Order: sequence, then C-alpha cells, then structure tokens
Amino acid sequence: ILNEQRYALAVMYFSLGGDNWNYGAIGSGEGEWMSPLNYCEWGPTIQTQGGGSYEMLECDEFGNVLNLNMQSNNMEGTIPPEIGVLVYMTSYISFFNAQTGPIPTSLGLILPLQTFDVESNNMDGDLFKPEFYGLQEIINFRASLNNFRGTIPTEIGQWTKLQNLWFAQNFITGTLPTEIGNCVDMGAFLFYENEIQGTLPTELGNMNALTWIDMEDNQIVGTIPEEFYSNLDLEEVIFKNNTLAGTISDSVGNLPRLATFWASFNEFSGTIPTTFGNLANLEELELQNNRLEGAIPIEFGSMESIEFLSMESNELTG
Repeated sequence: ILNEQRYALAVMYFSLGGDNWNYGAIGSGEGEWMSPLNYCEWGPTIQTQGGGSYEMLECDEFGNVLNLNMQSNNMEGTIPPEIGVLVYMTSYISFFNAQTGPIPTSLGLILPLQTFDVESNNMDGDLFKPEFYGLQEIINFRASLNNFRGTIPTEIGQWTKLQNLWFAQNFITGTLPTEIGNCVDMGAFLFYENEIQGTLPTELGNMNALTWIDMEDNQIVGTIPEEFYSNLDLEEVIFKNNTLAGTISDSVGNLPRLATFWASFNEFSGTIPTTFGNLANLEELELQNNRLEGAIPIEFGSMESIEFLSMESNELTG
C-alpha cells in the first residue's frame, strides 16, 4: 500500500501540471515532489501571510498520507482516479487553482475523508455522485465557484457530521431535499447562484447549529417555513433574488445573533415585523423590491447596530 501511495502522488504530480506548481515542483529545493526521499518528505512547509504555516503533505507514523493541502498552487489539469489509493487521507484541499474535469468516483474509496475543498477551480461534472454517499466522516465539503452540475440527492442526509456545505456559483438544479435537515451540525450552507427550484423544506428548522445560509440568485418559491426561525444561532441569512412570497414572521425577532438579513428582490407581502427592533446585533437589513405594505415600524429605532437599511420599491406608508 505504501508503494501504491507513492505512485498515486507521482501520478497526481504529472496530472496536475506539477512542473509549474508554486510549491513542490521538481527543482524547487526543499520539499520537491518526486525526490528520491521518502514521499512523506515531499511538499514543503508553506508560510502564510498571516505568519502561520501549513504542510503541503502530511503522513502518519506508518507512512500513510493523511493530508494534502495544495491551495493556490498553480495546479492545472484533472484530479486522477489514483487519488482513491490514498485511503487513509482525511483532508484534500486545493482551492484557488485551475483544476478541470470531474471529481473522480474513486474519491468515494477514501472513507476517513473529513475535508474536501476544491473551491475556485474550473471543475465540472456531477457534484454529488452515488460513489460519494458513503463518505460519512465528511465535515467540510466545499466546491463553490466551479462548473458542477446535477442535483442534491436525498442521501445528503447520510452526511450527519457535515458542518460546511458550500457549492455556490455552479449549475446545480432540482430542489432542496427534506433530508438536509439530518445535517444537524451544519454551520454554513452556501448555495447561492445556482438553479435550485421548489420550496424550502420545514426540516431546515432542525439545523440548530446553522449560523450562515445564503441562497441568493436561485429559483426558490413558496414561503419561509416557521420552523426556520427556530435556528437561534443564525447570524447571516440571505434569501435575496428568488421568488419567495408570504409574510416575514414576527419570529425573526427571536434570532438574537442575527447580523445580516437580506430578503430583497422577492415577493414578500404583508407588513414589516415590528420585532426587527429586538435585534440589537442587526447590521444589514435588505427588504427592497418586494410587496410589503403598511408603516415602517417605529421599533426600527431600537436597532442600535444597524449600518445598512434598504426598503425601497415596496408599498410602504408613513
């Protein structure tokens, strides 16, 4: 298995344009890939602008590859199927590169995988393949700013340890499955700028660790379920530019940490809840371009942290 891991790392080097990497390229000095040293010595320690550092490649004491962190490394090409040989790996991070092609199905063989981050590349193909459903240790799955397609499967509910699910700015279609509510540890759910349709499932109310949800620029209809407001840790809520309707519940005032609430460019109606005045931490409130009516609540004067407020293009009075 160790020789197989060395081979897999070598294939990844050539498949992802290793000679042009910012870090680890042949001839780059300490930590260069393909050196005669043990492959666990491949990849340098990389210093960050903030004064920290990270290892490009980490192994355990037995020589099994645990982590690959190849962010911002000028990588071009496809992730080869040989990545599936790295069956002990817990983290693959390669955001801000130019990787292309699909995620290989062999990723599903890496059962300990906790973090998979390919944000800001040029990848495509189905994002949620059946081969990935068994990755039940996954905590962070980030794939925003790519060209992925497909739908969100009901099997997403099997990823019960998920804390971050980011696939914004892709071409994902279909609806939000009710099983998303099984992801009770989810802290950030970002799927803005896709083609998601249908209604918001009431099961969103089960995600009590949720602090950040952003669904801007989709095709979501229906109302905000009352259950949604039971997620008391919410800090940033963005519904902007969908086709949501109905009223904004008075329960919005029960979200003590709420700092951002964007509901603009929808079809919300009724009056603006006076309970917005309860939100001492609210900094940004966007309600413009809806069908809201009635008076602007005097309770707005209690929003001591407000920095941006927009309500134009409604039917407000007073």
